[in-house]
Amino acid sequence: MTTDRTGLRNPGCYTEALADCCPTISREHYMTESLLKAIALDDEIEVVGLPWLKPANSKVVGTNALTARILCVRHNTALSGLDATALRFFQTIEQIHANFGEDLSHQHPINGDEFERWLLKTLCGFAVAGMFVDAHGEKIVGWKAPLGWLEILFQGKPFPLGCGLHIVYPTHGKLIHTTPQLLRLAALTSPTNEIYGLRMWVFEQQIALLMGNPLDHAPAGLLNLQDHQPTDYRPAAIAYFDDVKTKAITFDWQTGPANKPFRIQMLRLADTTGH
Repeated sequence: MTTDRTGLRNPGCYTEALADCCPTISREHYMTESLLKAIALDDEIEVVGLPWLKPANSKVVGTNALTARILCVRHNTALSGLDATALRFFQTIEQIHANFGEDLSHQHPINGDEFERWLLKTLCGFAVAGMFVDAHGEKIVGWKAPLGWLEILFQGKPFPLGCGLHIVYPTHGKLIHTTPQLLRLAALTSPTNEIYGLRMWVFEQQIALLMGNPLDHAPAGLLNLQDHQPTDYRPAAIAYFDDVKTKAITFDWQTGPANKPFRIQMLRLADTTGH
């Protein structure tokens, strides 16, 4: 955002607490439009887990249906750079999976700070639009973004220590089977329906955006004490490897990485069955 604040609070914009709106409300895709179009077929996409669908049911909808009037034009435009970073991230992962048979190592740089803020943007957009359900499958309504989250998203303030991007380790010894479902997501919620983070699966690898300590929200949250999975916080990279090569997304962090690369060993199905 520019340093020249407008002083305007637009009640239709979820950032009105910042008093930096414009008068016009835009129709915002709560999932990045360019990303939706990249994974859609003929501008249609199959969705699951939304409040207006029965559990486990899916429906094919047009990408234009996944919109809501939740941001003013000024704030919507301010986040367009984050959308471009997210699109590069998902396209790169898709390319790594599609071309992993090529015995060449590659590194693909991604701005980690921008991707982390895009996750926060996605979390806020889905929550404000009423597109999340709680641990019991009930729609979460009336959610408002905390002021501190808005300051991170639109004013560039840093995430609190420990908050931000976490790559989640699978259950020890359990293989992850990639599926055609490029992207799934869900809210992390407390027993009182307080949203404290976002879970996202990309080719079944789980990514989390934590805006609080999940153990503080146990046991009714989606991450419970008894099955809490360890994570790598702000890793240097996500590295897909086998015996021959490594294909990695490397994160450029403003303050440097907090952890070593998160490594994912790629196995052919035949390797896991002994054939």
